[in-house]
Amino acid sequence: RIQKWARLQLPNGQLARSAWKERARNKDSVRAARNVKVSSLENTFLFGEVQYYFQSHISTHLKTLALVSVYQELDTDLFTQSHNTLRVYRYNDIHSLQVIDVHSIQSVVAMIPFPRSHHEIDENKYLNSFFVGEKVFLEYTLSEGRTEENNGEEGEEGEEGEEGEDDNEGDDGQDI
Repeated sequence: RIQKWARLQLPNGQLARSAWKERARNKDSVRAARNVKVSSLENTFLFGEVQYYFQSHISTHLKTLALVSVYQELDTDLFTQSHNTLRVYRYNDIHSLQVIDVHSIQSVVAMIPFPRSHHEIDENKYLNSFFVGEKVFLEYTLSEGRTEENNGEEGEEGEEGEEGEDDNEGDDGQDI
């Protein structure tokens, strides 16, 4: 039996959410904390939208994992022209899913729709493209056990769903 979760508190104090619950919310109350920066091989990073979190036994160990839709195809021309500061990626939704260990999640990031000119719209250039927004100096501002504000939300810290509970009444766990 695998149970999925909608939220995960990161070691830096940020609360990472998931598309699973956020897509079910009213558009006026959606939080944009479901995109994450993930450490990858050889000191590189990838960015993705968390679909949900879950636990699974791998060999004899219980691992906490996340199903992530990875942003792909960094626009290397824009990256080079911006002196390695502007990272624009294409979003492929469920066509680029990966399972990752949650310990590789570094932070919550913003994936902001990339603005396009009329010419780029006509050519479908940068269609489904987003640029990365990160909190500057995050590693310094959220150190020493402090966490980000919960924005007035109550009763959501660390709750797990139990079998038989209604999924739409504030519960963030569901058996799958």
